[in-house]
Amino acid sequence: LIKPPPQQQQTLPLRSWLIRTSQNSTGKTQLLHPLFPTYSPLPFPFHHVIDFNKFSTLHLGTNFTFTIDNQSYGDDYIYPLKVVTTTSHGEKPLVLGKLDPRFVLFKCGDENWKVIPDMQTNLNDICLYKGQLYAVDDSGRTIRVGPDNSSVQLVAEPLVDGDGFVKLLVESEGDLLLADIHAHFYIGFPCHDPGAIDLFKLNEKEKKWVKLTSLGDRVLFLGECCSFTVSASDLCGSKGNCVILLDYLIQSLPTMPLETCILHLDEGRISLLSDDPEYSNLFWPPPEWIVKSC
Repeated sequence: LIKPPPQQQQTLPLRSWLIRTSQNSTGKTQLLHPLFPTYSPLPFPFHHVIDFNKFSTLHLGTNFTFTIDNQSYGDDYIYPLKVVTTTSHGEKPLVLGKLDPRFVLFKCGDENWKVIPDMQTNLNDICLYKGQLYAVDDSGRTIRVGPDNSSVQLVAEPLVDGDGFVKLLVESEGDLLLADIHAHFYIGFPCHDPGAIDLFKLNEKEKKWVKLTSLGDRVLFLGECCSFTVSASDLCGSKGNCVILLDYLIQSLPTMPLETCILHLDEGRISLLSDDPEYSNLFWPPPEWIVKSC
């Protein structure tokens, strides 16, 4: 997130710019599509060079993608869909992998992935929270994996009505949140239910997920590749208490332009991003004050 200079924030209604960057094969930083990282063309022309040393930036999240050399592995090799790793108190790195439909572990020195036996139902998501590895299955049951001996601890019982087909974990201001998603969102079809996403906060003491009705001033960017939250005050002009959907949670016909949705929790409605300049201007076009500084 590129934020306006503090002195200008007080006098001019300048807006922040939310971007997604990557490094190409030569090590140069390049801009990616902010909503759909696997879709290469930007939604706007941008021919400037950005010197990030000139700007105040806020790092919100990181996700990694990898290319596969099919000649390096056999046809029966199964690729992890997602991995997270941690190292604690001098212990060897521990990797938790999402290997559909199971959770698997890999420690330095191991030759193969090891299946976590305590997860009886299908996996949904994994994340790093407070330096430890967390995993949730399709019932909402959540575990923590200890870095010392790969011990598994229950941190939350299954959801009572957690019948969503996708569950995603995301950290927000020191809390662990769970999004229970009941349906894909199809662009071009107006019948979107605002209740298609339920949000929960982890109560570690009682080992349960507590339903959330408000995110306060936070904006939740929710995607299967990467999820994060940011304060509305850092976005300079956008309201909080909403969810913006990213990447594969959005479905559309090939002939339709790329689009996404916003769930407004305080109003109980869903809108298209393009219909809300307050939010779409976070992504494009680039703010004029940034273009002039390039």
